[in-house]
Amino acid sequence: MTKRSLYQWNTLLKSLSRDKQWQQVLSQFIQMFRCEEKPDNFTIPVALKACVELRQIKCGEIIHAFINKDASLASDLYVGSALIDMYAKCGRMTQALRVFDELEEKPDIVTWSSMVSGFERNGFPFEAVEFFRRMATSSHVSPDRVTLITLVSACTKLSDSKLGRCVHGFVMRRGFEKDLSLVNSLLNCYAKSGAFKEAVHLFKVMAEKDVISWSTVIACYVQNGAAAEALRVFNEMMGSGTEPSAATMLSVFQACAASHDLEQGRKSHELAIRKGIETEVKVSTALVDMYMKCFSPEEAYAVFSRIPKKDVVSWVALISGFTLNGMAHRSVEEFSKMLLENNTRPDSILMVKVLKACSDLGFLEQAECFHSYVIKFGFDSNPFIGASLVELYSRCGSLGSACKVFDEITLKDVVVWTSLITGYGIHGKGTKALETFTQMVESSEVEPNEVTFLSVLSACSHSGLIHEGLRIFELMVSQYGLVPNLEHYAVLVDLLGRVGELDAAIEITKGMPFSPTPQVLGTLLGACRIHQNDEMAETVAKKLFELEPNHAGYYMLMSNMYGVKGEWENVEKLRNAVRNRGIKKGLAESLIEIKRKVHSFVADDNMHPENEPVYGLLKELDLHMKQDFEDSVYFQTEGGSYYLTKLYLGGLMADVRTHAHQVQVHPLRQHEGGIKVVYPQSGPSSTQVLAVVAGVPVGGTLLTLAGLTLAGSVIGLILAFPLFLIFSPVIVPAAFVIGLAMTGFMASGAIGLTGLSSMSWVLNHIRRVRERIPDELDEAKQRLADMAEYVGQRTKDAGQTIEDKAHDVRESKTYDVRDRDTKGHTASGGDRDTKTTREVRVATT
Repeated sequence: MTKRSLYQWNTLLKSLSRDKQWQQVLSQFIQMFRCEEKPDNFTIPVALKACVELRQIKCGEIIHAFINKDASLASDLYVGSALIDMYAKCGRMTQALRVFDELEEKPDIVTWSSMVSGFERNGFPFEAVEFFRRMATSSHVSPDRVTLITLVSACTKLSDSKLGRCVHGFVMRRGFEKDLSLVNSLLNCYAKSGAFKEAVHLFKVMAEKDVISWSTVIACYVQNGAAAEALRVFNEMMGSGTEPSAATMLSVFQACAASHDLEQGRKSHELAIRKGIETEVKVSTALVDMYMKCFSPEEAYAVFSRIPKKDVVSWVALISGFTLNGMAHRSVEEFSKMLLENNTRPDSILMVKVLKACSDLGFLEQAECFHSYVIKFGFDSNPFIGASLVELYSRCGSLGSACKVFDEITLKDVVVWTSLITGYGIHGKGTKALETFTQMVESSEVEPNEVTFLSVLSACSHSGLIHEGLRIFELMVSQYGLVPNLEHYAVLVDLLGRVGELDAAIEITKGMPFSPTPQVLGTLLGACRIHQNDEMAETVAKKLFELEPNHAGYYMLMSNMYGVKGEWENVEKLRNAVRNRGIKKGLAESLIEIKRKVHSFVADDNMHPENEPVYGLLKELDLHMKQDFEDSVYFQTEGGSYYLTKLYLGGLMADVRTHAHQVQVHPLRQHEGGIKVVYPQSGPSSTQVLAVVAGVPVGGTLLTLAGLTLAGSVIGLILAFPLFLIFSPVIVPAAFVIGLAMTGFMASGAIGLTGLSSMSWVLNHIRRVRERIPDELDEAKQRLADMAEYVGQRTKDAGQTIEDKAHDVRESKTYDVRDRDTKGHTASGGDRDTKTTREVRVATT
């Protein structure tokens, strides 16, 4: 075929368009021009659609210029709609609006819909609504379902539930209330714009529901904090026979995580496996997050290991989950694995999570390494990471580094300021926290938020600044108009309780706009225990036992209060209640870093690899403590009088000897029982003594050699000078003499400098030792005070234990009397020996 007709060209282009061969469409369109065939209003839209699919906006503009040269094409509505659609989908709404306004014919519904959807798609939802209003006032066109769905999507992006209600009314008036896609869009609009009640009501009255409807309402329940209702709706959906989608399972896993429902989460996980949607990255990530928040990190890690292609969001869920479960060291380990093995670059969110994990560990060296990584990869300009660094250094005990990082941050937002205030509060510097808060308010444009006031109140509470704390609370409410939440009231109660203002604290709890939570009441109970307000403590504890009957800490607080008063019957009642309910106190965990490896320890840990030697050493130490406690010696300090000779602390035994008002301290030596005895070290080590002993003769010898070499060089130069005058024409002897002299002087200087350096080191070492003696004496005094405090506490505990045993003995005597009356049969049904009784003497200190 030598030459195609226009019809044949159009047929070819439409065929290529149906096959989505867009590159071929443009190529044949250009070939059509080369064959001098003029395109018509059927050819142009196909070419413009190819430009849209290939994002060839320049090619589209060339076609637009060609259209403007042909009046018949420029006035064609079909061509104009294709131009508007091309510009709208390529993000050129200004050109699209210009084409729309230049249309000679009245635009049809397709053209109007292209403009509305273009504005909505390109991030101009307000303009989309305004353009729809312009279309609705036009008398010749009526919106269809596609336009209405686009309008509802614009309302969703605006989060305007009031506008959504107006659109809903318009939909009902036009008779589209049975269109499932449109009603689902309205349901999504209500759910995402905060109209929770409207969303639930619309879902209930829907005549037809599909998986999108169920997924939307489940997500709505989750977003509004009704996780239990979300799971109920999910079970109802499964009963209706609707198959869940990936979006449905995503919302269900989020609901399980929010409600900590591990059993439901496992069932949903099995369902996801059966439906084959577990391997999707978003679903797997939600599963990891769910297991972590349900405190099952092993299952979370198993799911994470099966993710085929892990993205940054997956790593965020894993790392933050380990931190949530008190396994911050695992978070750091997994972050290192991510960098080394998976070659994944972290984002700012992941870095914030990792820095939080490092702050929980409290290792300063690790913090400095992370800080270097942040600077190297350009994260230091992010204000959230800057705030995390300030918090990291504060929690690692380096408040100076935290202040330095704060000063280096250029743009300080409220999060950065709050982090520094929190750091001061952690270190008990309430006055500095208040000064920083005042500086933030007066010298910057940053306004404090609820978290800022919470940090300031907490700092005041830790420092006992009651009047300042009350002033800050009043400032938050009156000047900034912020509504206090439960955490603010809890800190305020803690502030009043620390200084003994229990009546004011109880009035605060009564005046709260909501019922006191266990957090607030627990804080008040702790204050009652400190200040021994038994009546108020019993009232608060009764309420706490109703709210959280399985919390072991509240029972322990009340038991300790009764024990101090000697009310052993009440102590026994609480212990029985704890045993009957099966309440177990959570194990505390300690972490220590040794050779860049983190080791964790918990109470009664039988799974530790070094279990036997550790417990063996503890038993041996316990025996020494009991023996030395019996052989205690009386001594006095300024703080009081104590009985003490040898005290074993943390695997070490300190031997304190008192002579008049002087405390003697000695270096490490070996105790008779095979235990190392440690005293504060005030003398030099053996290595330092050896260095001093060797340095003095070496330095003296070097100085002597330097003097002899210098003297020999001078004498040799004097003797050689006449020979130099006599044999001056001879170059070699002259050069030899000069070289000899220079060598002598240089050797003398080198030896002299070496000798002076040795003597200088010796003198400096002596000076440092003399300067260190007062500091070490202060340290010894501090250790003595700490030991005295520890012994006092151990003595009190021992007395408490003896009283407990005495109480048990008194009860056993009562049982013996009952045994004699009942001829050997006790109330519990057991047999006891009634022939002998024991006399127990209780000695208290």
